[in-house]
Amino acid sequence: LVGIEATIDAAIALGFSYQQGLELVLGTLQGTIQLLQETKVPPAALKSKITTPGGTTIAGLNKLEEHGFRHAIIE
Repeated sequence: LVGIEATIDAAIALGFSYQQGLELVLGTLQGTIQLLQETKVPPAALKSKITTPGGTTIAGLNKLEEHGFRHAIIE
């Protein structure tokens, strides 16, 4: 839930309304879940399929890794 709140906060900081941020987050999560269920591929393989070098998705994921997101979840 903290990740969802933080993503909505980021959307608001970019000029979106709270409702728009919420819709963006929910759409992203629903789309990701649907892709994982339909393709049956591991998340790492799906990440490779949907990201492009230098693209915004991989840049965002790299920023999460830079700030210890994976480590925080594991801990």
